[in-house]
Amino acid sequence: MSEAVSKPIFIYGVFRSLRVLAWVLTGDETETFTVSRLIQPAKIHGYENYAGADPDRPLVARRSPSSSVDGYLFKPETESQREKLDEFLRRFSMPVTVLATPIDDDGRSKDAVDADVYLSSGIITPEMRPWSLEIFESERVEDWLRWEKIKSDQGM
Repeated sequence: MSEAVSKPIFIYGVFRSLRVLAWVLTGDETETFTVSRLIQPAKIHGYENYAGADPDRPLVARRSPSSSVDGYLFKPETESQREKLDEFLRRFSMPVTVLATPIDDDGRSKDAVDADVYLSSGIITPEMRPWSLEIFESERVEDWLRWEKIKSDQGM
């Protein structure tokens, strides 16, 4: 008998890095294939994300309906996978329900679904630039993983 699994989580920002997601879910950043089976590209509309003072934690703000945030729908196979991600994300905020639009393999939008999202909020200023996965992966992911491993080893 399989576990009942709750609705998906829309993940964005650093969690779009498969190495980060693999580390959070499995404790091993190289398990990217394992986590790639649990995600689907998606967007949430009416929001934008920005690089804040902490480059590893993008800020998300409600904006015009034409704006959107790229991410993934995380569809756990077990409730324990959901709990691991929830536990990690709850360090920063509480979940809210949004409509997320899945994107198929051909880049087409599918019907929107309810998903939980942990919105990182803060003060958005005019000089802030959009947060970039490419910049994070080329400049920050190694430091992020190193720091999170240290905190985990110290029970933080």
